[in-house]
Amino acid sequence: MGKVAFVFSGQGAQYSGMGKSLYEHSAAAKNVFDTAESIRPGTKNQCFSGTLEEISITKNTQPCMFTVELDAAAALEEAGIRADLAAGFSLGELAERIDLTPANLSILKTGKAKAIRFSTLEAICRELECQPGDLLEYRPDSSL
Repeated sequence: MGKVAFVFSGQGAQYSGMGKSLYEHSAAAKNVFDTAESIRPGTKNQCFSGTLEEISITKNTQPCMFTVELDAAAALEEAGIRADLAAGFSLGELAERIDLTPANLSILKTGKAKAIRFSTLEAICRELECQPGDLLEYRPDSSL
């Protein structure tokens, strides 16, 4: 099989009820939404039953779209489909706000980064209003 890419839509594709079916049918997707909900309470309600007006406000759209897109990726991976590349996570705006290239932010997003500068982590947490532990996961390097 050739390379697999997940290409997600960005702002403008939001709709009330997005992600609900994945939440109800995929343990991995449910975990993503529950984690997002613990970081930003109200995200599930906005995605599952928010009005189009409410979820079209950028401060709501971005976290909702990101969560649903990550939700879809988690459900696909749970089904054995792993992406070699992911695109469309609305990285441009965040990359600009933290002074990082979209390409480098994409490396972080796909989990392929081996390290991150504390200043970058601090900037990401400042913009996303989160803690480093919300973003990081330890994975032993099997090549060591």
